[in-house]
Amino acid sequence: MSRAEPQARLLRAAEQAKIALSTQPFVQVREEFLVEQEGKPLHLALEVSRQEFEGMIREWIERTLTAFDQALEDAHIEAADLDRILFVGGSTRIPLVWEMVAEHTGKEPLSAINPDEAVALGAGVQAAIIAGEPLDAILVDVTPHSLGIEVAELSFMGEISPDHFAPLIHRNATIPASHAKQFAAVYPDQEAIQVKVYQGEDPVASNNALLGEFFFDELEAHGPDEPPTITVKFDLDLNGILNVIAVDRVSGNTRHMTMKAEHRRMNPAEKLSAAESIATLGAAEATELAQPALSNDLVALLFRARQVLATRRQGATRIQTLVDQIESQIKEGQVDSVGQLSDELLDVLYDLDE
Repeated sequence: MSRAEPQARLLRAAEQAKIALSTQPFVQVREEFLVEQEGKPLHLALEVSRQEFEGMIREWIERTLTAFDQALEDAHIEAADLDRILFVGGSTRIPLVWEMVAEHTGKEPLSAINPDEAVALGAGVQAAIIAGEPLDAILVDVTPHSLGIEVAELSFMGEISPDHFAPLIHRNATIPASHAKQFAAVYPDQEAIQVKVYQGEDPVASNNALLGEFFFDELEAHGPDEPPTITVKFDLDLNGILNVIAVDRVSGNTRHMTMKAEHRRMNPAEKLSAAESIATLGAAEATELAQPALSNDLVALLFRARQVLATRRQGATRIQTLVDQIESQIKEGQVDSVGQLSDELLDVLYDLDE
């Protein structure tokens, strides 16, 4: 006997037990000749109480309520602003679901609406929209996740910091959606950019789901000291198909890629990895919050100084000394006292440009 048959029987028995426990305090689960072991048939016989069942599912209901709260927050409303609570789907008949939702919202869900018929009604409305039938109400689709690309940013020490997520289409945007944004290369003489497309909400790009990537080479800059720039455009249609177009703003050359936005659940290994990443991210964020905040002018000044150090020898010793002194005071949390040093560094850089 294959494993698929007993698994299907167990799934069916579990569903029947779940339905029975919505109206009964206990249920008997019996499956005869479920599997064989050493040539002998094994049977399943156990009793499950509603209390045991509710203990198994409580965490999942709490997660659903968390998603419910997030939906309200995205809509800029509170539970008290809701007129009615409508249940959709057979699992909402579970008494614990009813109790926890009522307690969480302070409103009793509607009992006059059949949750199975509500599913069918919603499907009928969607079919009418596709067929172009006139409706009193309008339903709109939204994207459940943000879509964007990986970018590099200047760190507080004026260094290049990669792996940042730059959304172009934000979560809950009405679809079809389209948005374009301009990005610059890191270095003036850079001739290629790797565009990585991600889906998710994490500010660290690699912690999100990678949908695809492509290489954009033969870039051209506006001038000898300016980095190349490209315009990246996202077009997301009703089927979740994402079209990404990148255009070199000088040459007009384009690159194009089409991909499918993901709608999937994480497997156990991915959930464990995500939990570990969240723990690591929390520690990293705590460290970042402890760092002093720098003005954009100071960050730009340090970045400019590093560029000069990489390309020129004249005045390099003095520039390096000033940069080291500024960074030392920043690390010690004395950001307010770097004004004189930054002014001196600015004068040195200005004299070199003369």
